[in-house]
Amino acid sequence: MNNGKYAVSSVEKALTLLGSFSQTVSQWTLSDLAREHKFPKSTVHNLLKTLQAFDLVLKIECTD
Repeated sequence: MNNGKYAVSSVEKALTLLGSFSQTVSQWTLSDLAREHKFPKSTVHNLLKTLQAFDLVLKIECTD
């Protein structure tokens, strides 16, 4: 992450999460994202809910 003078950490974290998704890796669990980026699960959850509200990510319910 860029720790620039005007950096907003929550925006950096949200963009980091978005950068995890690609054509080859299009699905993540909350736990896996949190582990991958060393963010608390609650932070990942809140960021994903915000990104979902802006239609930037889609939540897929597990049926297992």
